[in-house]
Amino acid sequence: MRKPKRQYGSPEALEAALTRTYNNLFNKYAEVSHPPKTLYHYCSEGVMRNILLYSCSLWASEITSMNDPDEILYAFSDLLPTVMGAGMNSPFTRDFVKEQWAKVCVHIACFSNAELPSQWERYANKGTGCAIGFDQCTLKEWCLRQRISLFPTNYDRSRQEDMIRSFRTNVDRITQGLLNKWDSPAARKTLREKATKYLFSLAMTVKTEHWREEGEWRILMMQPKTETLTCKHAFTSLKRDDGVCYFALPICLPSLVTEVVIGPRCSTDSEMLKRQLNDAGLSSVSVRQSSMPVPALDSRDLEINMPV
Repeated sequence: MRKPKRQYGSPEALEAALTRTYNNLFNKYAEVSHPPKTLYHYCSEGVMRNILLYSCSLWASEITSMNDPDEILYAFSDLLPTVMGAGMNSPFTRDFVKEQWAKVCVHIACFSNAELPSQWERYANKGTGCAIGFDQCTLKEWCLRQRISLFPTNYDRSRQEDMIRSFRTNVDRITQGLLNKWDSPAARKTLREKATKYLFSLAMTVKTEHWREEGEWRILMMQPKTETLTCKHAFTSLKRDDGVCYFALPICLPSLVTEVVIGPRCSTDSEMLKRQLNDAGLSSVSVRQSSMPVPALDSRDLEINMPV
């Protein structure tokens, strides 16, 4: 029997249509058909030990405190204004987006899809640090259970524009459906705020072409600043000494961590580290020394303490 055509007979139905639009676009533009088996988190040796042997957790840092200042500027100062344009019918205006961004708390944890010289150089103290390998498939399943996202970063400008343009077109259509049937300020406000949240989430999947080599993947946590993160298991919210907030993600489990790669310039004894991992309940985690070539270390270079 042929199913009857879906009728959007309420504001709630339009909200559901908006959610489907977001999910479809996220799956199309922020997913890959052949994901890597392992995702690597690069860090200093000391941070690696703290993550695996002591705290047993990885930080999801507040995005405004990240090392790359373009994390937000590119999406909100370049991509979105270019695609969204001016004088649009959609619920997004420059002032509204700025107002809503101030209400949102965004945290991310970063990974790379491969062992790369640039990652050793930038994020593991010029090769003197380590990389923690996580099973991508199992980590994604873990994130889904927590109702948070794990995805690869999109560096392709044309695909980025297609994604945002498609989102705007669908939001315009859904908004018009609301205006044609209900003149409810409360319904319009709810729809607009939900659409903006989804827009922000899509914006967090993009970076400039300049960073393509990093092959970055992200765990994304986003929620209103006035609310507790909605997830199956509450994460611990902590503050660094400088006041920056972060969430401790309890992902340092035998089912998730697969290996520790000792940096090409790191002097850590692999056998001793393996024994320490065994004692910490991570006996299934392998340890190896990287043979990846990195640029020669300048004697003037100073060790940079990277956040977890």
